[in-house]
Amino acid sequence: MNNRNSGIISEIEVTAKLLGLKPASVCTLSGTSGSFYKRAIDGQRFWPETVEKLRENMQQLIKNRTK
Repeated sequence: MNNRNSGIISEIEVTAKLLGLKPASVCTLSGTSGSFYKRAIDGQRFWPETVEKLRENMQQLIKNRTK
């Protein structure tokens, strides 16, 4: 795993586990491409703004699911 993306990969995986979804589904529901997760694992670079928006949207997904 590429250290550059290890943080966001872990966050996606934790969110997926909490929601009972696949990591690619979490990415899609969070407003990024379903291939974002695979590209992160492959070490692709992302704009910091994209990663931050993904984090915000994942938090919102968790909030919405726990209501």
